Amino acid sequence: ALLDANSLREDVFFKMKGGAKVTNEKALEHYGEWSDTIGKADRTIQETVIHISRFLRAKKLLAKMPGQITEKQITSHINDESSDNKANSRRITLSAISNYIQYCNAKGWLEGNPAKLVRSFRTVRRK
Repeated sequence: ALLDANSLREDVFFKMKGGAKVTNEKALEHYGEWSDTIGKADRTIQETVIHISRFLRAKKLLAKMPGQITEKQITSHINDESSDNKANSRRITLSAISNYIQYCNAKGWLEGNPAKLVRSFRTVRRK
């Protein structure tokens, strides 16, 4: 019963904070502004926002809510076989997406962080 009450409280709190109303496009704008207020360098903010927006555009998520981002979408973007991104670039992109999702989580716009389940890898095809 206590577990049910805690789950209900989290759900009500999530809805009260407006989690269902913010699109990724708007959330990314807020993320950029917040990054500036905590003292991140302009260039760092620009690069991070570029990585996140590429992901959101590629997966057609800009008009959707942060809570609609899935582990599968992130994995397929990070480990896209058609991309020539090196391992370090994939890790940087994954880090940017994960930080964005953590921000959205802290704002109450989604629960959990599906990016934590993603690993950067390159599939080696054996013939």
